[in-house]
Amino acid sequence: TIKDWVFDPDSANEVSTEYASANAAKAFAKGDILMARSGEAIGKLALIGEGVEGICADFTMRIRVDAERLLPAFARYCLMSAYFQHLIYVHKKGLTNANIFPVQLQDFPMLDLPMRQQAAIVEELDGAIASFDSTNARIESLRSEMESRLISALS
Repeated sequence: TIKDWVFDPDSANEVSTEYASANAAKAFAKGDILMARSGEAIGKLALIGEGVEGICADFTMRIRVDAERLLPAFARYCLMSAYFQHLIYVHKKGLTNANIFPVQLQDFPMLDLPMRQQAAIVEELDGAIASFDSTNARIESLRSEMESRLISALS
């Protein structure tokens, strides 16, 4: 559910109330970061937003930051960076099915910036991504229009 760097609740599986109760230690909620910790998607992650609750799968790691020192959105961007993805790559273990473990991740260095600076970085990156998404939507719209025109011309 995080292979596209965002949490996709529509592709998540539902679990029973009994299973959720028995696995409460694996629960996640708003502000948590989920990261794939094994296999092909290792290192991909998503920040959990408002109104989402769930239980982590065995191949997923929940990262909960101290929100008084580190903004979850800032931590997400740090973990998405080429630097952290490289650290994940070089520290993963296993030959056929690579894994990264929470104890390894907690030893990775994290930027220690004032909250105000973290918020400014998050705002700037959110804006850049929104602009990128808007441009992509326009490109897809133009592709559809071109395809329609070509089909009409061929008919």
